[in-house]
Amino acid sequence: SFNVIPAATASVAQVHRATLLSGQEVAVKFQLPDARELFEQDSLVFKTFAGILAPLVKEIDIKQVTEQLISMTIEELDFGREARNLSTFASKTHLPGIRVPALVESLSTHRIMVTEWINGVRLTDYLEQYPERAQSVLKRLLNSYIQQITQLGIYHADPHPGNFLITPEEEIAVLDYGAIVTLDAEQQTRYANLLLGLLGVHPEKLGELFRQAGFICEKPEVLEQISDHFIGDNRRNLSVSDRLAEVLDKLRRNRVLIPDSFVSMARVIISVGGFLK
Repeated sequence: SFNVIPAATASVAQVHRATLLSGQEVAVKFQLPDARELFEQDSLVFKTFAGILAPLVKEIDIKQVTEQLISMTIEELDFGREARNLSTFASKTHLPGIRVPALVESLSTHRIMVTEWINGVRLTDYLEQYPERAQSVLKRLLNSYIQQITQLGIYHADPHPGNFLITPEEEIAVLDYGAIVTLDAEQQTRYANLLLGLLGVHPEKLGELFRQAGFICEKPEVLEQISDHFIGDNRRNLSVSDRLAEVLDKLRRNRVLIPDSFVSMARVIISVGGFLK
């Protein structure tokens, strides 16, 4: 059976609930017609506007952000790549209470992806129904992301609320693997050290950790000044996501060249931290 009413829709795809001959319930995600052609047209517009806005907006590297969004969306248009992302992500040992849907590989193509159907409530709906459970669930989600970045070397890079379901057992089911980032061992170590440095529990100075992670600045003292800003009692009560948001803002305002992988990593932790707020 196949439910023609979509269970979820987005800009490039939609998902339907179906039942296989075996009786297994599945989620069938397929790409919308002309999605790739339309996005290729839109990306030219994005690049043009980025070029116009870049000299006017000094605080943010508009071109870098635009290129990241375009690159991420192009990757999301390849469902074969998404299926491989899902399989790789699922092969890792995640924290208890984190669930990854199983892929039905035999029915998946570059424009269709089939996974097991997971019964659950969207994250935002769950938090509205059970506000007393919010802190417990969201801390687990944040801890999962920190584990993905610092230990697993692969993380889910599209953490908007629609990509998380809460199951009846209160597992967090992570959906949509179009945007996945992999880190090599060196990047894992550097970013783990940076997060510890932001929390004030790493022996090396934060400025040196920035340099080791590939941050480039014409004035080396700027990184030291940013480092000094995060030392002391005035930042002790900030969460890791708040510290990341603040340091990212200061780096951009001081025209520090930030590695793409750091921007992506910081964005996901800041986003999950935003749910907690």
